[in-house]
Amino acid sequence: MLEQPQLEQSMKRELQLSNAEYHAKSGINKSKLDEVEKSPAHYEAKFLKDYIKPAPTPALILGSAYHKMQTESSGFYDEFAIAPEVNKRTKAGKEAWAEFEKGAKGKQLITEAQLSQVEAMVGSVLDHPAASKLMGLKGKAEITKTWKDYETGLECKCRPDWYCPKDKILVDLKTTEDASPEGFARSVNKFRYHVQAAWYIRPFENIDTFIFIAVEKSPPYAVVCYNASAEMIAAGDRAATKNLQTIKTCMETKRWPSYADTIQTLDLPRWNND
Repeated sequence: MLEQPQLEQSMKRELQLSNAEYHAKSGINKSKLDEVEKSPAHYEAKFLKDYIKPAPTPALILGSAYHKMQTESSGFYDEFAIAPEVNKRTKAGKEAWAEFEKGAKGKQLITEAQLSQVEAMVGSVLDHPAASKLMGLKGKAEITKTWKDYETGLECKCRPDWYCPKDKILVDLKTTEDASPEGFARSVNKFRYHVQAAWYIRPFENIDTFIFIAVEKSPPYAVVCYNASAEMIAAGDRAATKNLQTIKTCMETKRWPSYADTIQTLDLPRWNND
């Protein structure tokens, strides 16, 4: 486990919040680190100004449904409702849909096809020797951890998928198009999963291992378990520390620059051989 002098030990908390409560709670999370990595201007626009949050994409809805069914299946229908197949252009279809929406009471809507897809993915994880063993460990799903970063004074938060205190393991579930070593490595780089691993470990004192369970979103719903290396976590920790300092500096200077203030030289990408 990494040494974490940047944590103020007395400020760490473990909370049991709903997903909506977690996202409503203030604090820096991994998504905010990703946004300031893009540029401080993007961070300001999304989190400090009147930002119109876009509707969740089908991929995001699928991922949320999968996470819920894999970790807390008993509460799945508290958050998700199965949308009926109706023709909304007809009077009967419109009435049926209106009645359904009224009963859904703001739940996330998924189709029967999406439900079948989620069930297949969950089943594939449970059929996988290593993944099923990890999900069978005694643990806590979707707990919220909060802490105060010692160096910047910023309030921070995270919400690990599966926390196994006795075994000193954090498990993170990832849906992906390609779970192969090469394919998932590209996802790690693109979506900064190394930063997520380091960020989730920060508020814990007893975590030795961070494991990704990667499950593909199409047949055969292949599953692979990847243990994040010490080098990966250290790199993620450095990136998170840099992102926090950028946020702190921008808050103090009240300046949120975009990509660059000066003229930049642009070359062809390295993969272009023409």
